[in-house]
Amino acid sequence: MKQLIRYILLVVVCICTFLLSGCSFVWTTENGDPATPEDIKASVEKEFSVVHPLLVLQSAVVEKEKPFQRNVYVFYDESNGFSFTTNSVVHSPTLPVPGGERDTNANFVYSEEYLIHLNGKLVEEAKPYGLRMAPYEEVLELSKLSATRVAGTNKIPYSDPMRLSL
Repeated sequence: MKQLIRYILLVVVCICTFLLSGCSFVWTTENGDPATPEDIKASVEKEFSVVHPLLVLQSAVVEKEKPFQRNVYVFYDESNGFSFTTNSVVHSPTLPVPGGERDTNANFVYSEEYLIHLNGKLVEEAKPYGLRMAPYEEVLELSKLSATRVAGTNKIPYSDPMRLSL
C-alpha cells in the first residue's frame, strides 16, 4: 500500500511539474549555456516559415557571464531586408527548483520588426491612392506625446503604436 501511495504521489508531482512549467523543456543548470544562434535561427525560420525568413547572424555578444549567462545576437533577414536584435538568457526557473531555464525573445522581436518592415511598405503602397499612413517614427512620437484624436464625442489616445501603424 505504501508503495502505491509513493507511486501516485510521484505521478502527481511529475504532472504538476509539467503543467506548471509551461510545457517548457529547456531546463539547464545555472552555469548552462543559453540558446545558440543556430537554435534561434531554426526556431524563427520554423515559426515564421510563411514569410520565408533567411536569417544570417551578424554579431554575437556575451552580455553577462555565467551563472545565468545572457547573450545578445543580431540577425539580418536577407529575404525581407531588415535586421533585429534578440537575447538568449539562462534565468531562474519558474518553479522553485535548483538550476536554470533557457529563454529567448526571438519570436517576439522578429514579429515586431517584421511588422515595422511591413508598415514601411504599406506607407509607400498607400501614397498612389491618396491615403496617408503614419511612418513608424511618427507612430513612436505620437505615442510618446499622448496625443488624442476625436471620434464622435470620444477622445481616443494614439497610445497604441500597433493600432497607429495599421
